[in-house]
Amino acid sequence: MMALSQSSNVSAPHWTQLAANALLFQGLWFSAVLGYEALAVVVVLLMVAHGMYMRWLQVRWPALLAIAVFGMCADSVLAYFGGYHFPYTPDYWPLPVWLSCLWLGFVITLPASLAWLLRHLPVAVVTFSVAGTLSYMAGRAFGALEFENPVLLATGLLWAAIGGIASYTLGDRAHRNEA
Repeated sequence: MMALSQSSNVSAPHWTQLAANALLFQGLWFSAVLGYEALAVVVVLLMVAHGMYMRWLQVRWPALLAIAVFGMCADSVLAYFGGYHFPYTPDYWPLPVWLSCLWLGFVITLPASLAWLLRHLPVAVVTFSVAGTLSYMAGRAFGALEFENPVLLATGLLWAAIGGIASYTLGDRAHRNEA
């Protein structure tokens, strides 16, 4: 069975490469949530360059892009119906640049520093649901977005779906026919 981070021409990443991926995403998260959109764009571009260099994105980019677009659309729908409010984003704009950067950066972590999690569908669903919801709660605490507590249920369900979709499309089950 072939692991997520591998294909016929991509070797398993070294722990330093995974750490770089995870640290870049943490830098992206903080720069985005704290209001440094220009820095968030730079960091996501660094993540893309790192992912291309490591060949993580060359292998699975269509699925990764689909997951990012799904997440952006779901957040846009929740914002449109009043679930989320982004204080420094015009009301006519569906999603702030910083959140779009976060979605793009997040999916870049999937074939790299989060690949281990995607191999276990139930664990991925629960972990994504909890961690995704906590991330939005932290964003609210930093003032990046506003929402009422009942929206956390929709947020948790969204992240559970993301975990399931990512695990199903990018985990080992998706690669059984490649071996």
